[in-house]
Amino acid sequence: MQLFLEEGYKNVTIRKIAEQIEYSPATIYLYFKDKDEILSTLRKMAFEKFYEFQISGHVIEDPVERLTAQGRGYFRFAVENPGYYELMFFLKEPMEKIHKPEDFVSEMDSYEILKQNVKSCIDAGRMRTNNVDATSFALWSYVHGIASLVIKRGFLMPKEQLDYLVKESFEILKNTFFIEK
Repeated sequence: MQLFLEEGYKNVTIRKIAEQIEYSPATIYLYFKDKDEILSTLRKMAFEKFYEFQISGHVIEDPVERLTAQGRGYFRFAVENPGYYELMFFLKEPMEKIHKPEDFVSEMDSYEILKQNVKSCIDAGRMRTNNVDATSFALWSYVHGIASLVIKRGFLMPKEQLDYLVKESFEILKNTFFIEK
């Protein structure tokens, strides 16, 4: 993963991977057919870990609090795992090579949790909209944007200021989309 992130997908070779982990290239080929399969495996691992963060609040009864916990879990995953996050969302090249639906299973499972939580909020009359798909996409985009900015640019300001901005951004999101009981 470190090689892909530091050198870029196009610059990584099986030989470089072998040197990094002190194996022969032939040994790597016993487990993976090429670097695309290695990257696909790393992405799958990242999304599986991400999924764990996404379901962390699944026992919360209140649908708005459950959805909010999911957003916080998303953000926490991104900040605690910036390498995985970058591998999942910022490397463009691997997406051109992934075409099989099974390559997206863990990714789609996380998005389905989001959609289910949005639907629960709508069904409970706690959301200002009734469009599950558009709302899910909007919420994901909002939280992804915050996480991306923090990971890529956010450390240009003091941590206390950044923490405050993230907290208040989540409150604005909550006040914009949700109806209080």
